[in-house]
Amino acid sequence: MASPDGHSPLTNNNNDIEPLSCPICFTSSDENNETSRPFAKTTCGHVFCATCIEQVLSKPRAVQGRDDDDDDVRLRCATRGKCPICRGNVSLFELRHVTDDSSFIVDRNTKVSTWPISNACYEQRVLGGRIFSNERSSRLALMVERHGAIGGFGITFQYNTNTPSVSFTRPLYSFGGEDLESEEEPDVVDSVDFDHFHFHEPTMTFHGTIINARPFTMRKPRKDSNANLTDCRRTCCPTYFFQKLECVLQFSPDAKYIRDGYLSWSYFDGSSRTHYPLDGVWEVEIEPRKLVVLYVQFHSFSFLDERYHIFINADNRAWFHWPDSSTIQISTQQIGPNSIPPCIGETLKWKTNTDGCFQWKRISITLEGARSVVKMKPIQFVYQKVNRDSENDATLGPTYHANALWGNTFCQAFTVGLASYHFEKADGNTAGYRAYISYENPLTSQWPNLDNGESIPLHVPFRNIQWNEVTRTFRGEILWMQDYGTTWTGDSKWLYEMTFDPSFRFVVSGTCTMANREPHQFGKDLIYINAALESLFREALESSSSTGQYIEILRECRQSGASEATMQCLGEVALSLMSNEEGSCFDLNL
Repeated sequence: MASPDGHSPLTNNNNDIEPLSCPICFTSSDENNETSRPFAKTTCGHVFCATCIEQVLSKPRAVQGRDDDDDDVRLRCATRGKCPICRGNVSLFELRHVTDDSSFIVDRNTKVSTWPISNACYEQRVLGGRIFSNERSSRLALMVERHGAIGGFGITFQYNTNTPSVSFTRPLYSFGGEDLESEEEPDVVDSVDFDHFHFHEPTMTFHGTIINARPFTMRKPRKDSNANLTDCRRTCCPTYFFQKLECVLQFSPDAKYIRDGYLSWSYFDGSSRTHYPLDGVWEVEIEPRKLVVLYVQFHSFSFLDERYHIFINADNRAWFHWPDSSTIQISTQQIGPNSIPPCIGETLKWKTNTDGCFQWKRISITLEGARSVVKMKPIQFVYQKVNRDSENDATLGPTYHANALWGNTFCQAFTVGLASYHFEKADGNTAGYRAYISYENPLTSQWPNLDNGESIPLHVPFRNIQWNEVTRTFRGEILWMQDYGTTWTGDSKWLYEMTFDPSFRFVVSGTCTMANREPHQFGKDLIYINAALESLFREALESSSSTGQYIEILRECRQSGASEATMQCLGEVALSLMSNEEGSCFDLNL
C-alpha cells in the first residue's frame, strides 16, 4: 500500500513483498494481476509504473515555467521534467527498477551508427520566406559575430558513426585557467568531440557533454590600457570563460531539424579570491521589484549585452565605467587586502558620480554550478539537416502545373511546411486523389502540441476528398479525432472548401470551418499562393526583355478573382525576380 507521500514500500514487517500501486494509473504490481508491469523509482524516491513515468518524461513542455528561467528551459525538454508527487527534478535516464536498484529502466544508446541522425550534419539557417540568400547570410553572420557559439550561433552538429562532434564558424579560444596574464598564446578551438553522449529514439533526443581541461572563451583576453588606474590584475575579460557544455537536442520526427533543446555552458570557477574578491553570483534590483542576476568572473560581468570591468583603486574601493558613458560606479565599502568582501546574503553598496545608488546582494562566492543556458527552439533561426545530395535546392522544391490541381503545392507566408497544402498527382479517379497538410517547417514547433501532448504530425491527410474539375473546387476533411485519437485546440475535425484560379496560381476563395468559431476565409485571413510561382515568372522573364509579361500575369490574376492581400503576395514574387535578388523568396524547407 502506498504511503501518504507517494512512496510505495516494498516489504512489510514479515518481509513479505507488498504489491506496488502506481499513483497515476493505479496499476498494481501484484504478480497475479494480468496488467502487471515493471515499476520505476525516481531519484527522489517515488515509485510509478514504468509506462506512466516514461510517458510523463517523454512529452516536451512537461513543465510549464518561465522562458527566462534556466531551470525551466532545461526541464521543458523531453526526457526531463518534474516528479508528479514532489515536483522534484527527474530524468528519464535516472529511473531505476524498483526490484534492482543497479538497473536502469531506459538504456543509454551510445552506438551512433544505430541512431536516426547517424552520418547527418546540421547547420544553422534563417527561417521564413521573403528573405533572400544574401540577406540570410548577412543576418546570420551578424549573430555569429555578436553572440558566437556561446550564444548558440554558428555551430555545426556532426553525427559521424563513431563520435558526435561540434564545429564552430567563429572559433573559440582555450586558455590556461587562472593565469590570464600569461604571454602564452591560447589554443584555437574550431571543433571538438563530445566526451559523453547517448540518444533516445522514442523522443528523438540527443544528450551530449563536452568537458574541457582548459576553459573556453569567445574572444582573447586583453591587457587593460589603463593599467595605472588599478593595482589589481591588468587583464580585461571581453567574454565569460566556460569549462563544460551540456547539450540536449530534440529532433523533428523525420530528423530534418532540431525542434527543441538547449545548450548549457557551465561557468569556469577558477579565479583567485585574493585577486578577484568580487567574483561570484550577485542579485541586483535595477528597478522596483525587478531583480537581475550578475555573474562576475575575473572581475568582469555582462549586463544588457554590454561588458563591464571592475577595478580596485588605491583606496581599495571597487569601481567600473558604464559603457559609452562618463558615469563611474564606485563601491562605498573597501574591497582589499585588509577588508573582508561581503559574504553570502550580505550587500555591497555602490554610488555613481551622477548621484545614483545601487545595492548588490551576494548569492554565491563562487561560480560553481552557475550556467548560461541557450534555448535551441526554432524562432528566427534553425539548425537543419544539410542536404549533400544536390547542389541546387530549387531542383528539389515544388513544381508548377498550370493545367491541373494535382502536383501543385500552395503555401502561406511564402513558407512550405507551415500548414502548406500538397496535392499529389492522381491516377485519374477520385479514389486515387491524395492531399495533405504539411507541418514540416521548423516554425510549426512554436505552435501548440495536440491536445494529448503529442507533437503535430508532419503530414495530416485530407479525408473524404471531393474534386470538381469544372469549378476547380476542392473539398476535404481533416479528422483529428479519427486519425490521431485526440483533438487539436479543442477541434475534432476541420472542413475545407477551396476554389482555385484557372491556372492554379492561388486559392481564390473558400473556407476552413471549425466547431465553435467563425470559419477562416481564403483570400481574406488565409492567403495561399502556389509555392512554385517563381518558375512561372522566370519563364515570362526569359521570353521577354521587358516587364510587360509580368504585368500581364498579374493582370490575369486580378481578373481571376485575386483579393488585395493575394495580389500583394503575387506582386512580391514578381518584384523579387525583377530585382535580381539571389535565391528564392520562398522558404522551401529543404
